[in-house]
Amino acid sequence: MNTDKKWLIISLLGLGLLFVTIFTPFLSYKWGDGINFHEEYVYFDGDWKTIDIDQSGETVDVGDFQDWEGHFSPSSPILLLIGICITILASLALIFEINDLWKLSFRVINLLSSSLGFIGAVLYIPFAIYVVHIEHVTFTVTAAFVFVSLTLLLIALFNGYSLFGNIVKNREKRLERNSM
Repeated sequence: MNTDKKWLIISLLGLGLLFVTIFTPFLSYKWGDGINFHEEYVYFDGDWKTIDIDQSGETVDVGDFQDWEGHFSPSSPILLLIGICITILASLALIFEINDLWKLSFRVINLLSSSLGFIGAVLYIPFAIYVVHIEHVTFTVTAAFVFVSLTLLLIALFNGYSLFGNIVKNREKRLERNSM
């Protein structure tokens, strides 16, 4: 049984994206003067956490997307997670040798799902801008958000190149077969 290693790499990359998306914040702020420390984090689904450490101890406050007074769009994490999960599943299906029709179908699904995930990441940007401007602290976009967005864009571009390259190759084979 032959396996296609590039799709295995895409599947593993998708699993990494899923892990990063779920467990790392997309926005953060840290401040400290050696005695007092203040940290704030905002995650992909609108959840937030604030940690204050001073001489009297540690205080942790947490909240969810409902605390943003309607400025957070729940469609962003939904599209992002659905896009990443379907990309993983479609890439797993493409690892194994299957007929050309199924391969074409899974490539189209992979292209659409990675594009959907990228759209979900882009829909997070207006919320991030709101958070940066509304809060009294200066949040920064973390490397996790940049990594997830750019990786989904690169996967979508790779899927598009792979899909259309395969269509052209199959057309050339068909034309060559018909000319004989």
